[in-house]
Amino acid sequence: MTSPDAKTVRAPRRVRDLMTTNNVTIGPGTRVRDALLLMERYEVRHLPVVDAERVIGFLSKSDVRETLGYQNDEAHVHDRLDWPVERVMANELTLAHPDTPLPVAIDRLVDNRLTALPVVDPDDGSLSGVLSVVDVLLASRSYFA
Repeated sequence: MTSPDAKTVRAPRRVRDLMTTNNVTIGPGTRVRDALLLMERYEVRHLPVVDAERVIGFLSKSDVRETLGYQNDEAHVHDRLDWPVERVMANELTLAHPDTPLPVAIDRLVDNRLTALPVVDPDDGSLSGVLSVVDVLLASRSYFA
């Protein structure tokens, strides 16, 4: 005889369960300066770069820090703040789809030392959301309560 609990099968959790939707996006021609202002305004650390509704890149605060460098040369920093983000964005993307199992997405984050993954529609490449390490940590919080 099988217990009722043994018959209940919980579907594996998918990226869609944790991803952030309604993300702020930018185009490839957006200046680094303006991208930084959007990051501050919306309190995000990543901006998907979209062209014709397809995700073509991903810009993180660490990409910007690396671009600006650690020099005290104001002209150098000012010049790079006016660059289009397409010069500094990650364009070789590690992606997830809304139905990607969470363990697979977490492996992608860990294996590639990433802090977020763009989540794209598998049919047309449009942005569905962003899955960040913070999203995963917040969801796991209840396991430690």
